Amino acid sequence: MHSPVQVYRPEWNSGFCLDAEGSVASRRSVLEAAVEANAVLLPAHFSAPHAFHVQEKGSGFAVVDAI
Repeated sequence: MHSPVQVYRPEWNSGFCLDAEGSVASRRSVLEAAVEANAVLLPAHFSAPHAFHVQEKGSGFAVVDAI
């Protein structure tokens, strides 16, 4: 993920996503696994939040418990 907005809208790609469909599938897979495992995500490209949990929200996800 390149931007926090991609947590909320995993179907939104950035200019760095060379494989649009694969990028969306990859983000959804990571976010779904994080929800299932209650894992903390530490995305390298975010300026903030630096670490957080996610929960499912509508057709996307939401940042919760940001550190």
